[in-house]
Amino acid sequence: MSNSLNSIENNIELAEHRYFVTIKTNMLTRINEIINQLNSRIPIINDWVNAFRSTARKGYKQSDLDKGSERVFHKWASYLFSIPNSTPIGSDLVFDSDEGYRIHIDIKTALISNPSDYKGVINIGQNQTSYSIPNTFTANLPPRYVDGKITLTYVVQVIHKQLSDKIHAIVLGCIPNGLLYGIYGNQIVRAGKGGWGKAKDFRFRYYTKKGGILSFMLLPDKPPRVEIITALQNSACVNSLASLGLIVNHYHK
Repeated sequence: MSNSLNSIENNIELAEHRYFVTIKTNMLTRINEIINQLNSRIPIINDWVNAFRSTARKGYKQSDLDKGSERVFHKWASYLFSIPNSTPIGSDLVFDSDEGYRIHIDIKTALISNPSDYKGVINIGQNQTSYSIPNTFTANLPPRYVDGKITLTYVVQVIHKQLSDKIHAIVLGCIPNGLLYGIYGNQIVRAGKGGWGKAKDFRFRYYTKKGGILSFMLLPDKPPRVEIITALQNSACVNSLASLGLIVNHYHK
């Protein structure tokens, strides 16, 4: 039984890493297009900025890329994955592979003015992970679906300056499948914005002072589970992230 479980865990990690590399590589081939599309809102900013400000919650600074970035990455993902899934419970992007995996990719935005939203952590909702924490947090995605497909979950985090064309970083992360809880435990999570009382989300904690950047722990060379796809040149925010040990794959102006 133990050997069988170890085999399942290893196979999941191999798949998580393989798709991580595929997503990263494909994103890098289209990175200039992605940056340009993320900034397509700026030339028409005077047509929407007042309406955007009027709908913002009082005392809350909202990302003006929150919705638009989902559209941009949906177009990007359509080049890579051809079979979307219409499940109402899942990430912004959900695709099926013919290899037996259901791939969830959630798109997150964070403003550089709030490092607690992005430095070493990424906020993850119940519908975006299969990683449950006993007696604390219940994920809404199954580690394995009834049709046999294994859940793989990824997050793309766009760190930017509000109402600006400054995209400081695009970060790609892979959250472990829930069947890997015995490997990663509670070390990779922190309470979400609502605390554990509500427990509708958690902060995926990919960096600790003791362990550094979280890796695919079962793989021989332990590659990182989180990398910076592209970063703004000469950005203090990026320098802060790089100081954690994050790999930067590409720089843009």
